[in-house]
Amino acid sequence: MTSAVLQVRIPPRHCDSQGIMHAARPYEYFEDAFLAWLDRECGGYESLRADGDDFVIVQSQCSYIAPARLGDRIDLAVRPVRVGERSSFTVEIEMVRDGQVLARGFVTYVTVREGRSSNIPGPLRRAIRANGREK
Repeated sequence: MTSAVLQVRIPPRHCDSQGIMHAARPYEYFEDAFLAWLDRECGGYESLRADGDDFVIVQSQCSYIAPARLGDRIDLAVRPVRVGERSSFTVEIEMVRDGQVLARGFVTYVTVREGRSSNIPGPLRRAIRANGREK
């Protein structure tokens, strides 16, 4: 996995009464990590949107390995793992605390332009090639 692109602390509002992160919350962290990865690797989400490109999630999954708890400092790392022929790509995101993977997610996006699927923009395709595997 690549190095962390986002470091966060788990706030009370993301936890249940026992101090464990609610099961729906990792998806929010995955999205935040993906946006941070775009900032770091290809000029940022705002830049891609300014050029007319956007991304729609078409599939996401999360494997819960160990609980994240109130106050934990966690790292999130993003790695592209698959790219389709034209418009789709999948990233893997790991949520890690002190070297232990707490959750692992896979999110598949489709690039859209004016409401229709479109080619993955050049800066993003280059970042995928540089940071992951293009199949």
